[in-house]
Amino acid sequence: MAALLACGVACGALLYYFSPSRAVLESLEATVRSRGGVLHVEKVRRGVLEDVVLGARIELGDGTALVAPEARIVRRASGAPELRVPEARVELHRDPIAAYSGFRTLEGAVPEGLVVERTSLVYEHRSVGRLALDGLRRVAGAGPDSFAAERARLGPVTWPNPTFTLKAKDRALEVLLGPRATARYLASDGRAAEWLVQLPRQTFGREPARFTATFSWIVPEDAALDGRGSFRVILDQWPTPAWPEATALLGNSGAIAAPVTLSPEPSTLRLERVKVETAHFSLDGSGTITLTEQPRLELEAKGRRACTELLRTIPSSRYRDAIAAHGPREGESVELSLHLELSMRDGFAPRLDWRLSAGCGLAAL
Repeated sequence: MAALLACGVACGALLYYFSPSRAVLESLEATVRSRGGVLHVEKVRRGVLEDVVLGARIELGDGTALVAPEARIVRRASGAPELRVPEARVELHRDPIAAYSGFRTLEGAVPEGLVVERTSLVYEHRSVGRLALDGLRRVAGAGPDSFAAERARLGPVTWPNPTFTLKAKDRALEVLLGPRATARYLASDGRAAEWLVQLPRQTFGREPARFTATFSWIVPEDAALDGRGSFRVILDQWPTPAWPEATALLGNSGAIAAPVTLSPEPSTLRLERVKVETAHFSLDGSGTITLTEQPRLELEAKGRRACTELLRTIPSSRYRDAIAAHGPREGESVELSLHLELSMRDGFAPRLDWRLSAGCGLAAL
């Protein structure tokens, strides 16, 4: 009897060593289930030194999932087998606040003994479109909600090595994109949710130009309605043309604002009713934001100002002297126009092409 028992223990140990996958998967399934998830496995391929698990998926009730196309259960001479996942993908589908909550719940449903070597994340929701993060990892020593990735893709737009920190606050989710930008998602009030992106004062092209910017995007609760947005940029010491005493006409600062709407072309956003404010001119126009791998903003605006008004408002300069010598007449005016291009390909260095029509005793510039 003792010999039979000893044989049973030894045979069980050998079975556990040479075919560990069932015990490991049963233990994993129980752990996942206890934390509100479900484990799915398509197939197990047994080997001599390791078993390969194909099509593993840990899924929560809201569709949040951790997908591992391949996992390996490695036998060890002593101790429990090790479960290693070379590549895993997190899938999220709910609104940003619920999605982040689901992400944290999913992390809690993954046992500590499971080793994931590389993680990617795919988030699809009408509030952002499709966001993919490759090589996602937590940043050691930077707080529990700080992350880095090898690459981020938002629709067609791609940028390398992003770092960000997430903060969930009641009905808001804040995304800190380093010191250069903050994106805040405000949960729906029953009619619409909103993304609010703020860029604090920073360099605009060359020194000493600076800008601050705010971008808002409204996501209606009704999926049949399109999203819409707006942006406003305030520029200080903005780039001016190589005209003599250019700041006398354009000033040292200005602002650009416009509503943003979708267009029939998925890769293009329309800038409608663009407004450009300079020291002495108010310009109106339109533009586009082209969403490619290297996104580009382009706009054109123009506006007229009466010669009599310019004579009263512009500071002492060659332009004021020319207008005064000309003797402005009622109804006479000049037109200022701007063509602006801003592209990720150029490092977002702005290209501003200013033009002034002839009139009021001034030559065309």
